[in-house]
Amino acid sequence: MMAAREEARRIRSLLHCYHFKEDITEDAKKVLEAKSREHDELVARVVRIFRDIIGSECIEENPLVKRGVADAVLRCIDKIYVLEIKSYPFAEINEESYCQRGFTRSYIADFEQAVLYGEEIRRRFSSPEVIPVLVYRGIPVEGLENTPFFIFIDVETARKEGASTTTSAELAYKPGPECARCRNTDCPIREKMRSYIAQGTAQVRAASAEVAYQELFKTEWCLARHGTRCVKCGPLYIALSQTTLHRDNLPLTEEHIHYVINSQNASQIAEYLKAQKLLIEKSCYQYRIPLQKIQIDSSGRYVVAFQVTRNDYLIMLEYVSLLNSLRRRGVRIDVRKLLNGPERCYRTFHGEVARLIRNISALPGNRRTFEAYYLPIIIDHIGSRDIKVDQISNYFSRNLWNENWINKLVSNLFDEKGQPITNISGFQNEAIRKIAENITAWLEKSGRSPLIILTAPPGTGKTLVFLIVAIAVALHGFKAVIMYPSKKLALQQVQQIYYIVEGLNRHGANISLAVLDGDSKRCGRRPQGGVRALRCDGGRGSLEYQGGQYICRTNQAASQVSWFTDCEDDDALSSSIIVTNPYKLSSMLMRSADSAKKLANSLALLVIDEVHTMLEPKHLDFFTALLHRLYLLGDVKKYPAIILSSATVTSSGLPFADRIASDASGAPITFRSVGAVERTEPPDPRMVREFSESLANALLGERLVQEYAVEPIDYYSMLGSIQGSGSTVTVAKLTAPMVVFTNPAESPSGTVQEAVVSLMIASSARRKLSAEVLRNFSSVIFFDSKESLSEVEAYVRDRLVLKEGSPSDKTVTKPFVMNLINGNIASYGLNLVRNILNSGSLAELEDFSHLTLFCTSLAELNNAYGSAKRAYNSDSSVARGPQCYNMAIDATIDIISDIRNNGRNIQNRHTLLIHHADLSDNVRYSIEEKLERPGAWSVVLSTSTLELGVNLTGVGAVGQLGLPKLAENVIQRFGRGGRDKSVLYTALGILFAKHTGEDVALIDEDYAVARLFAFKRTPVLPRDESRIISIEQLIAYTTIRALGWFRNSNVINKVEKVVESSLQFLVSDANQANQLYHVISSRLQTMCSALQALGGSMQQVAHRLLRDIVNQINQYIDNIRNVLQNINNTCSLYENLSKIINIYATDPLKYSWELYFTLGNVLSQLDSLPDLSKCFINNDIRIYNIVRDYVRDALHVARELILQYFPRAPSYSGWRTREILLQLTFVPPMPDPRIIEYSLAHYTVESGGIRRRSRELREAYLKSAPLKTDRYETL
Repeated sequence: MMAAREEARRIRSLLHCYHFKEDITEDAKKVLEAKSREHDELVARVVRIFRDIIGSECIEENPLVKRGVADAVLRCIDKIYVLEIKSYPFAEINEESYCQRGFTRSYIADFEQAVLYGEEIRRRFSSPEVIPVLVYRGIPVEGLENTPFFIFIDVETARKEGASTTTSAELAYKPGPECARCRNTDCPIREKMRSYIAQGTAQVRAASAEVAYQELFKTEWCLARHGTRCVKCGPLYIALSQTTLHRDNLPLTEEHIHYVINSQNASQIAEYLKAQKLLIEKSCYQYRIPLQKIQIDSSGRYVVAFQVTRNDYLIMLEYVSLLNSLRRRGVRIDVRKLLNGPERCYRTFHGEVARLIRNISALPGNRRTFEAYYLPIIIDHIGSRDIKVDQISNYFSRNLWNENWINKLVSNLFDEKGQPITNISGFQNEAIRKIAENITAWLEKSGRSPLIILTAPPGTGKTLVFLIVAIAVALHGFKAVIMYPSKKLALQQVQQIYYIVEGLNRHGANISLAVLDGDSKRCGRRPQGGVRALRCDGGRGSLEYQGGQYICRTNQAASQVSWFTDCEDDDALSSSIIVTNPYKLSSMLMRSADSAKKLANSLALLVIDEVHTMLEPKHLDFFTALLHRLYLLGDVKKYPAIILSSATVTSSGLPFADRIASDASGAPITFRSVGAVERTEPPDPRMVREFSESLANALLGERLVQEYAVEPIDYYSMLGSIQGSGSTVTVAKLTAPMVVFTNPAESPSGTVQEAVVSLMIASSARRKLSAEVLRNFSSVIFFDSKESLSEVEAYVRDRLVLKEGSPSDKTVTKPFVMNLINGNIASYGLNLVRNILNSGSLAELEDFSHLTLFCTSLAELNNAYGSAKRAYNSDSSVARGPQCYNMAIDATIDIISDIRNNGRNIQNRHTLLIHHADLSDNVRYSIEEKLERPGAWSVVLSTSTLELGVNLTGVGAVGQLGLPKLAENVIQRFGRGGRDKSVLYTALGILFAKHTGEDVALIDEDYAVARLFAFKRTPVLPRDESRIISIEQLIAYTTIRALGWFRNSNVINKVEKVVESSLQFLVSDANQANQLYHVISSRLQTMCSALQALGGSMQQVAHRLLRDIVNQINQYIDNIRNVLQNINNTCSLYENLSKIINIYATDPLKYSWELYFTLGNVLSQLDSLPDLSKCFINNDIRIYNIVRDYVRDALHVARELILQYFPRAPSYSGWRTREILLQLTFVPPMPDPRIIEYSLAHYTVESGGIRRRSRELREAYLKSAPLKTDRYETL
């Protein structure tokens, strides 16, 4: 028997921890020996009962048991039963001490052992049927604690579900409680797990409905990911199943709700969530079917379950262990509850949206997703704003700062909506204190300038930290420059700065504000009207530019704003606060050396937000050159303080983030046992310090960095002390990531197109329900190219909404919107849904229908389907149904009407918006103004312009098409969601994987987790000589421009001086600096000569051109009027033509391919005929040659028809081969055995004439035939 025990422990250990070796003491060995004797007695008892269950003569195969295969092997007539017997009860899991025990019962490992033992016996016997039986000592339900529980495993189903053995070479370290007792000293996570386990098993008590919702959502996510609940061990939520399943068929039961809320008012909280439509009622059949297999012997001697699959076993494990946990809390559990299963089940709103996205389809039974992974939830702890903002005035020394102005600054803090800021978080408080003390010490003592690297996750309030410091500097009479990487981020922060400066200036401050970016123009050229959609007067008015002045216009009056400018005139650089970007500032400094002096002489603070975007060598080198020019041309006496702000530059806060990378050294770590992770892990202080210093060195140069004192302020380094001090509490922000794989037979963007419609419906549902909680549910979907974004937006608009009426299919409301849909294609969906409603098989709509987002109880849903059935079968308008169905109708009409009425007038729409850098100023500002109003929009498709630091409220889902180049881009983009209470600090993060490239590798879950969760600091590479020379050449060129190269022939001496000083900043080795200087100096002579020559020529050309242009300008104006009229007429004709072409766009390509294949077959058969001299006389041969030439010519025409779809192809003759044409038409996706069948017309020449056949899709796929299918229509 001991041999069997050792074998069992070995397999269980492999499932737990890589190369696991349990550290067993002498006392533990004695306990094991005693338990072994008890186990033998249990085996004997079980065997006796088993014979009664089978009811036939059974012979025990003792030799097999002695060989350590199983506890008992019995031959009963024509079957062999393999018994694996456990001395502990089934599903007895004490979650209160789950982590501290250090070794958990892995029940899923028990199931795998029994299956493996059965396979071993099967290999030894060829004829009999072998059935594994898993037996537990009892069930932790009152009266059944010591009643043996026999589980007869359905082996065939278990095999289909994926039962397999795993070799140790394929295993990775799996975080879990047992790792703390791992004796393997090489285990890289042992000590870390010990520290986590020491924190104990903590369950959050849901004191509020918001917290209860988050806890329920985490449990629901664990059920989908693992098939069981998760238990919190430190920052890790460990699944009871210790494995991943990625199924979405297990809703929350009422028992889950009461267990998770764990509060005296649990019933009231649950009822409130239901009333707020946050819990959507579902059927419980997924639980009832497996649980009804459990049968209790009438005499009470045993409990048995037959034909148990792996899925059945996991559901039994989850539900029985859940009942046991409630029992431990004093809840009486009736045995009937076990046998009948739960009465009511639910999904959270976020969970339901995730399930609909996972099963997204154009129509019922037409699923577009191949697979979807639920990855661990990321939990950010965001400090709640519970510290009075007045406290920060104590951090600004009264000896240096004007106490009166600092107090006024504190009392005039506003957010970007103009609302007063009265409280800050513990992190903000501590960060402001550190920065203020550093800058104060520097200004007072004239020591080294501070360079502060501020790192914190999205939503923690980094912006307010550096804005307070920047405005304090401006109040002190100095200048501050704030640089942002994107216009949208800059505009949002400008609005907040404007409100604060506006309030201070009303109290007598004299702060000026300038905004300089690509939209800035000279004041003389600046258009009249609104200024960047900025609000003024605390949000009551709008900022305008009229008659050369900035005016704040309200309903009552208009007042001049003399302290603001967004003109790029030289005076802008004299402003107290300048908001810009590196490239615009560089162009401003090139205008004249005086511009640099105006700025540099009083510059005290330089802030760079989202600094991680400029760590690539080309961006970093440009910024280094910019700083050197500013310092040297401005003749800086005191180097300004610098603040670098980012969310990802020093640490991610994720546990094992540096170990889960696919290229991490040593044995890998898998998160397959982890359902959620908290971002609370403090980084290694030494590594943070080293990285911060290397970043400062690269940014400033080896010598200039010595003038700075580098100070990293890392959120995760401070989090523990902030929480431990009790001065503040945190709120949890949940990001639930998914990876969705599109069906290979679909377009790579097919899933995201349908998902856009689903997310528009989800947003409309929350608004129509008018709930107090989660009233808004907007979504942002990111694209890495404007072309992909435009393609998806156009397809959703023109095809899915306006032609198919997809929103009405998904909400089962199509009869009410047919008058809004163009064309007859929509009738296909109408008929299909009608047939399903008439058949009564509503299960076909379960994974498709979005009515569940409106009708949140089963009674409401069934009534809605009844109304839908009547509507779909009526030829005339019918009365509407229950209230929730009426909401669905109204929401659908709203979506279709909005897109139909506004068409390409994007700024007027509210359901589907787009955002990218190439939008016109007016359109972009209009859209951005709408994005800042919660509830004013549903879905926005964006490039990276909304990625960095933009604070969008009410975002419940964030999508991304395709894997970005950098993993942190995914986390950064997902961080745009769940940032406020209106969405309960909860958001879905959906990565829509493409068919090609690295996206395909995400099908390996460990790789997907490593790719998205691993934290890698962007390496700051040391500069080689070529990069240094490039920097100095840039400095030389821009300095020449600034000093006026076409007016001063002796400028080269000044340029050489600037370059020499810059080299001294960059290079600490004097010899190396001298050598580089000579190289650059020789190039400067050539550069200056060329520029001077060019300058003289340009002056002559400019004089002549100016005269000619003046004479022609009036003629151009007249011509432009005529051209504009012609363009308008042409556009109107083109629009009509485009509509016609779009309807039949794919037909010519399809017919061209059919013609191409047919002619190709004819030609190949003609060429393969036998010796012509034996078959034809001379005239026949001539006819044959003519026919063959005609076929060749026709084949060329067919090929050219295909090439018309690929404009670049004719420029390269090699692209005319059949293989290349196929590649242009179709890029084969990753193989999928479930590809649907689709026929392509195929013709052959036979003796009886030309014969038409159909080539099936499977064959076409293998031969790389083009797949241009429309899954919505029948072809």
